[in-house]
Amino acid sequence: MSCQRCGSDRILNAGGKSGDLNSASFKGRDLNEHYVVGGCNVGGGDYYRFSVCLECGQLQGTWPVSDPNEELRCCDCDRPLNDFGECKNEDCCEYQPDEEDE
Repeated sequence: MSCQRCGSDRILNAGGKSGDLNSASFKGRDLNEHYVVGGCNVGGGDYYRFSVCLECGQLQGTWPVSDPNEELRCCDCDRPLNDFGECKNEDCCEYQPDEEDE
């Protein structure tokens, strides 16, 4: 993978699982999501996942993104996300099965 801005191969991929104590704001307004805000190139649902260039600082992803107040779509398959910011398309790498799905 190379940076979409400067072409460097110094890309840090990071991610993690988060609980329900997340916060986000947009244009000065609290989103009160409690989940990772999906569709903004940082993951979604209970998972943070992002890539950043260590040469120029560019967050990698598809830009521009929709306002968080609009319907959020998966950054991998472009289908709508569920109420928890998770993709439910089983063919997508973002798919997180519910316990009852397993």
